[in-house]
Amino acid sequence: MCSLCPSPDDDGALEWWGEGLSVPPADATPESKPVCMRCLRWFGHVLDLAARPHDMDPGVLGFPARREGGRACMNCCNFCLGELGGERFTVSLSQSRTSITDRQWPPRQYRLCRGCFTWARLAVHDRTALSGTSHRAGEGAMGSWRQAAARDACMAYLDPRDAFTVEATLTAMHRQVARITMRCTWECGLIGGSGGAAGHALPTAHGLVCGSDSGILLAAGQDGRAREFVGTLSPEQRARVFVVARQDTLSDAFEALRAGAAELLSSPLSPQQVSGALDRMGQPGLVSQRNRNGVPAYRVAASNGISAHGFAIRPGERMPAASLLLLLRRFVRGYDLVGQWPDNRLQVVAFCDDARKGAVLERLKLAAGRSAVVELRESAPAGAARELRAG
Repeated sequence: MCSLCPSPDDDGALEWWGEGLSVPPADATPESKPVCMRCLRWFGHVLDLAARPHDMDPGVLGFPARREGGRACMNCCNFCLGELGGERFTVSLSQSRTSITDRQWPPRQYRLCRGCFTWARLAVHDRTALSGTSHRAGEGAMGSWRQAAARDACMAYLDPRDAFTVEATLTAMHRQVARITMRCTWECGLIGGSGGAAGHALPTAHGLVCGSDSGILLAAGQDGRAREFVGTLSPEQRARVFVVARQDTLSDAFEALRAGAAELLSSPLSPQQVSGALDRMGQPGLVSQRNRNGVPAYRVAASNGISAHGFAIRPGERMPAASLLLLLRRFVRGYDLVGQWPDNRLQVVAFCDDARKGAVLERLKLAAGRSAVVELRESAPAGAARELRAG
């Protein structure tokens, strides 16, 4: 019987496993699922789209994004083209039995990084991973889009796909977005200019000034650009910076967080990540404290009439906490919170009714991997005295 749909057929096989010194032993154990040929063809088509040689249309938001300037190689992820380093994951699709109608269906196998592998696993179980957005039952239309949280934004160094997502999201909110380019940052003294000083006013770009109510989306890089950019800003400006990172730019992203940036976002961005970040700018009581790396610990409090549930995640053996933090930010809903509890367990605060918290727990287990420990630590019901509201 198919493990993905009610079909009684199981002519196909879906398998995955991990390899490398940094792969937790539980993730290195092969896992296999019987599937029908219909599901096998569907999932094969999805993975073929993710691995196709040309860049994915930026309007297709859920799929992995290819790294700018990346090239296919033997030690590169088949989807994002990032270097695999000390770990790689394999996803294999094949026919377990030959059928009359699908005798010529060729097997497929993909070598993936942890981020793209997590996306593939989630796409099997939850097809919202293909669209880059999600919606929880009982929340109404505003469960996936909060127009009331809209505000202007500036962006710096974002790759074309992330820039497209930010511009499309802000346009849908009837707000403005400005690009801060290398030219205007140099001319205004923000980065490396001799006249620059901490707290210098952000530049005007395309007629928009990044004022005190605007968010700043800043892409980290391997050259320390985010740390240098944040270092030129005043404390008030730094608190409005959302650092957009990939696995290979996490070092720069954490330097920016230590310097006072608000929080980490994960590339490729989704509209929910963007609108969720802007939503949190209107909730000053959200963060209870920050650790020495600048990662926030969030208060568990209901928001906008929706209950809050705080989950604690202990990464599996050999799994860096920073890498899992970035994965969680990418694969939980954009309005949920991702941080670190004071005892250093990773933190996800999900806003949903009590009936949905079990489903959220199972999704977190899929995202965190088989070796991680995920548990519900604290809940705050809607209507309690302590409730946060966007504004």
